[in-house]
This record gives sequence, structure tokens and C-alpha cells, in this order.
Amino acid sequence: MEPAPTPPPSADAQHYPKHFPNMLKSYRPSDHDAFRRVLWTGLHSQLTTITVPEGGNMVEDIQSADQTITITTGSALAQVGSRNSPRQQALRAGDMLTVPAGAPCELVNTGPMPLGVLLVTSW
Repeated sequence: MEPAPTPPPSADAQHYPKHFPNMLKSYRPSDHDAFRRVLWTGLHSQLTTITVPEGGNMVEDIQSADQTITITTGSALAQVGSRNSPRQQALRAGDMLTVPAGAPCELVNTGPMPLGVLLVTSW
């Protein structure tokens, strides 16, 4: 599977700093949160919040950009790499995982609550 093409900079890319205070404590997903919400888009990166319901999973298309995943609430099993032999890593609130460009990634919510994820994609 080919990596997704690098998106062009957003026409509304923000050219100024944006402060998100205390994100690890302030971003708490609920059952009513949207699955994915873009908080900020810059010229070469994007910050997104993702909520994965109990028992759910998040499968990312293969990206042509590096990604940094931070777990804000809950627990997950990350599977990164080829389907035949993915590397697996247990994650919990406060953990961060980097996913290199071109590597498929799946997060499976293994906890009894919604999984809160902050995703930074840099291209």
C-alpha cells in the first residue's frame, strides 16, 4: 500500500503560535465527543484530537508524514508496521508514541472508557 500523499499546506494555515494550556489534563473525551476534531493546522503540521469508544479502534491510512500520538485518557494497544509482523506496544494515559512516515498504525482501545488521543502530524 502506498503512503497517502503529503497534503498541501492548508489555505487557512495559521501563521502564529497557538497555546493549548494543560492539554493532558484538560482534554478529556466523553461519549458525546466527535471521533476526530482538528484543533490547529499550520504550514507543516496539524494537531488533532481523537476519541475512540470503548472496544473501538483507530486505523490510520499509511501517511507520508511522521506522526506523534499522545494518550490523554484510557489505555490502548498500538500495532505499528506490516500486517504480517506488526510491532505491538501497550499504551496508557501520559504515554507518547512516534510513528514514522510510511508505517501503518492501528490503536485498539483496551480500556473500560473512551480513549483520548492527541495526534500531531508533521509533513
